[in-house]
Amino acid sequence: MLLVTAFFPADCCCMPPTPAPLYRASTTFTVCCCKRQQVPSTLSRNVINSVRDRALSILATRAALSSVHNTYASITSVNAASSFVHPAGLSGPAELATLRFRVANPNFRSPQLGAFSVLLSGEGVPPKTYPGGWAPPTNCPAEGYAGPLAMSKVQVLYGGREADSANCPANFPAGAPRDICGHISFVEMDGQMAIKQAMAYWATSDMRYANNALSIIEAWTNTNTAFGLQKENGGLHVT
Repeated sequence: MLLVTAFFPADCCCMPPTPAPLYRASTTFTVCCCKRQQVPSTLSRNVINSVRDRALSILATRAALSSVHNTYASITSVNAASSFVHPAGLSGPAELATLRFRVANPNFRSPQLGAFSVLLSGEGVPPKTYPGGWAPPTNCPAEGYAGPLAMSKVQVLYGGREADSANCPANFPAGAPRDICGHISFVEMDGQMAIKQAMAYWATSDMRYANNALSIIEAWTNTNTAFGLQKENGGLHVT
């Protein structure tokens, strides 16, 4: 199996990939190399934990990367009853610890620096343009986001259409298609923005981003009383 392999430190990625790199960033960063590795036929929890523990043991022996290990240890918690590791979801504690280290160390050449810049500015991200020309934002502003767009009732039909346009929030963006306002508000706007704001806070420690993410989540928690339709696309949007 062909994997894109991450290296510590980045400059040990010295063997030229053949026939060409899968990813080449700007000249500020390194080139990701491809390397063939044996992948276990079954990625069980034990295998994943073994790989994680091995990576952490390497970090512990390298002074320059000790902050990654320390951050991982400080933010990780495990529920005794369920063994659920927090934080979880799109990024776990190992990914978050590595992200913070790489963004804070410009000399550590990695794609994360470029990705972080794009997260904030949205530069280079193709807009998802709807008929009529409206598109959701591609950036992650510390101030000036048009939401939250919390709705007291969401009724999403097949195809993403909203059962009743009266459900649309009062601050629904001008030019955005109202016939799919539930999808636009929850998925294209607030859902994506909450995640981006949370990641921006973690990378920068700027509390404005944390407050933005929290305001979106709290708005939906305090406003929404019905999310459906269960037999059509409501459940898909929740997931």
